[in-house]
Amino acid sequence: HMCFDVLALRADVSFWRTTKNFAGLSLSSMVTSFVCQIVIAAYLVDEEASALVKWPSIAWTVLTAWKIAKIMHCSVRRKWGIVPVP
Repeated sequence: HMCFDVLALRADVSFWRTTKNFAGLSLSSMVTSFVCQIVIAAYLVDEEASALVKWPSIAWTVLTAWKIAKIMHCSVRRKWGIVPVP
C-alpha cells in the first residue's frame, strides 16, 4: 500500500508541476478537501497512529496546500529579510 501511495504522490506532483491552465478546477472543492485532510491528520497525530498511516496523510495534506497556493498564484516573499509576507 505504501508503494501505491508513493507512486500516486509522485504522479500528482508531476501533473501539478507542469499544469499551467487551471480551467475546470474548483478552488472551493480543493479547500474543502484540505480542511478534511487537516482534520484527519490531526486525529491520526492525536491518536498516536502508526507512522505508516500518519506520514502519508500528512504528505497529502501538504501537497493539497501546495495545490491551493498554486491555483491562487500565491507566493511568499521576505520583508526585511526575515518576515514572510504573502
